[in-house]
Amino acid sequence: MDIKWASVALIVLLSVKTTSSNANELYVTQSGNNFKLTVTQDGENNIAGFSGSGNNNTITETQIGNNNDIGSIGPNDTSDGNNNTMTFVQIGDYHQFQGELDGDGNTLDVYQGGGGDSGMITASVTGDNNDLVIWQGKLEDGTIDTTEAGDHTSYSVIMGDNNNMEVYQTDHATNCCNSAHSVSNVIVGDNNHTKTIQRGNGGHYLDTYTFGNDNSIDVLQRGSQESHYGDIDLYGDDHTVNTQQKDQGAHSITLDLTNSGGAYSVNTLQEGATDQTYSLIGSCTNPSGCSVSVIQN
Repeated sequence: MDIKWASVALIVLLSVKTTSSNANELYVTQSGNNFKLTVTQDGENNIAGFSGSGNNNTITETQIGNNNDIGSIGPNDTSDGNNNTMTFVQIGDYHQFQGELDGDGNTLDVYQGGGGDSGMITASVTGDNNDLVIWQGKLEDGTIDTTEAGDHTSYSVIMGDNNNMEVYQTDHATNCCNSAHSVSNVIVGDNNHTKTIQRGNGGHYLDTYTFGNDNSIDVLQRGSQESHYGDIDLYGDDHTVNTQQKDQGAHSITLDLTNSGGAYSVNTLQEGATDQTYSLIGSCTNPSGCSVSVIQN
């Protein structure tokens, strides 16, 4: 479907709501500017899928229940262009999502499901000045969660400059979810910012590789089941890293900073019921030195 005209009529045709169907599927291929697509699927086997190119487009896909998917073209949901907004919501059952965003000034917003279920998100962003938000159980602070029991996973690749990525996984369940939480990021470029928040219960895991200059990383892991793990590697100059691992022990942070001239700044807080491990490998050749602060309570 090559769409370059009659966008108002096509919004009506492609704003889809299906209920009580075990054969939900929707595939849309679009090119052009100022296009709007809204898709809603209530249940059961879902899928969706979008591939598009152009500028100033708005894509919203909501699934709500059962086997879910989104991303079954190419095999990812893709957008190629500038100043586009893509929003994906999922909510119930098996989840999944795969998306690629190429261009500048784009916004990609993905949320999976308060109340839990299987999760998984894979996102790739290439370009500058893009915003990527990956929620999974929500919060920060869009709330929801509702003592969720999600099997979170998130893998993201960002290539470009001045991009912002935020991940809020959550899991406030009290008797489950030891395998929940996992974030792996690869960032290539300059002046990028990432924030990761993993809350509640055990299973916190973060693995980040960053290549470039003037990047910043903020991490908060908190919960009560003795599992906080972070491995952060940065290659380049002038980075800032802030990490917190809180409460009930088994903390572990490994930092590897390879630096060829500019200063770096590192602030680490580990607290609550001991079991604290901290490792820093740093190469700081800046004449004014680098800043490192470690607090273990």
